[in-house]
Amino acid sequence: MIALYIRELDIKGGTHKQFYYLADFLLRNNVDFKIITNSVDFKKTYDSFTLLENKIFCIERQTSENNFRKIYFYLNYILKLRKALNGVKIINIHDHGLQLILPFLFNKKIIWQINDLPTEFKSKQNESLFNKLKKIYIKISTKLFVDKVTVNVKKNSYRVKNLMGAKAQVLYCGIEKVNIKRELDSTLLRFKNKKINILTSGVFMPYRNYETAVKVVENLINKGFDVNLQIIGSIELNPEYSNSILNLIINKKLANNIKVLGQVSEKEFLDLHMNADIFMFINIDQSWGLAVFEAMSCGIPVILSESVGATEILEDRKDCVFVDPINDIQISDEIITLINDPKNYSKYYYNGIEFAENYTWDKSYSSNVLRLIEELAN
Repeated sequence: MIALYIRELDIKGGTHKQFYYLADFLLRNNVDFKIITNSVDFKKTYDSFTLLENKIFCIERQTSENNFRKIYFYLNYILKLRKALNGVKIINIHDHGLQLILPFLFNKKIIWQINDLPTEFKSKQNESLFNKLKKIYIKISTKLFVDKVTVNVKKNSYRVKNLMGAKAQVLYCGIEKVNIKRELDSTLLRFKNKKINILTSGVFMPYRNYETAVKVVENLINKGFDVNLQIIGSIELNPEYSNSILNLIINKKLANNIKVLGQVSEKEFLDLHMNADIFMFINIDQSWGLAVFEAMSCGIPVILSESVGATEILEDRKDCVFVDPINDIQISDEIITLINDPKNYSKYYYNGIEFAENYTWDKSYSSNVLRLIEELAN
């Protein structure tokens, strides 16, 4: 018996898709597993998780401002977690949530998938004494209790080594395919009329760099284009950042051109991709970027930040347009170049579809995790 741990199942994100595809692969390969999470809401996460409902064990993680109650909740959570892990030999942790509990999992084999560095190791984190002690604690507990660390891009393997002192194996994610076929001719006709439908997505966090996306829209409007930007992504995790972007859109009088949609249904998601002409993914230092491949799979040319992890498998640059994520002038110019050259636009349309057809989750990610599990089980 193995356990897959993810902090929450009440949101849609790249880590959650990665998690689902692994669970689905294990299910199809008759591997005995259970899913442990701290919260679950099938209406807010991907519909596919309902197929795994009988494998999901939710252990609510309570907290309090009172230090004594905080300690009580912490210990109570550990006891409940230990009970849920009874009979489990191997735990595959996805991202954050258990780094401070690693010592209490001492008799389990642990594979820790780190998509983003723990908060304590982020460069802008407050370097208080408490934070420094947490870093030391995580480093030591990782070295003593984690058997394998995996990451999804090379740059994260370097960071894990430099900041956490741990060796990490790179397991590239699969790519997400959207099963629709866009009409190339209708897009090219829009371009003739100087109309552009741009799509971008990602949970609202500062590294999403949506402020630059707003500047790009403003630049294109100033050059005479009729621009429509749609943004998919939850606004709940970081209200301060979400509100700053919403206010920026209002202050620049771009509410008719930029729509923040929050989380959307599967049907809305497909409709948005069907009608998009360009997908803009200009995150700053995003670890992977599943949304990039969703767009490519249905023939949407992608304007892609050079700092996004997905670039590691797109190095020949024939499948996406690479840009400096904070250079709004360059990004705007690249979009104009694309829409003014139908032959070049068509090249990215067909190259993206072809690339997506030749890359799968099973081969690139899930089968490699299963191989690690089998190694630890022996």
